[in-house]
Amino acid sequence: MSTRPDDAAFTTPTTIDGNGNVHYGNEGLTKREYFAALALQAFISLSPDAATVNMAPAAAVLIADQLIAELNKPANT
Repeated sequence: MSTRPDDAAFTTPTTIDGNGNVHYGNEGLTKREYFAALALQAFISLSPDAATVNMAPAAAVLIADQLIAELNKPANT
């Protein structure tokens, strides 16, 4: 199974109520957004100076993309 950047990070199931109405789960953040937010949090916690704050968002997105690419590689068995 591949991980796409736009996959939901926290999915909730689709449900059908007793009247047959479909209720879709709230998907919220994408995996890319979630991974980037975690990386950004780490950058800022390690070095909260202005230089880090200015460069950290772009670096966090690059890290998120690299993590997704790594997750999509076949597992070594």
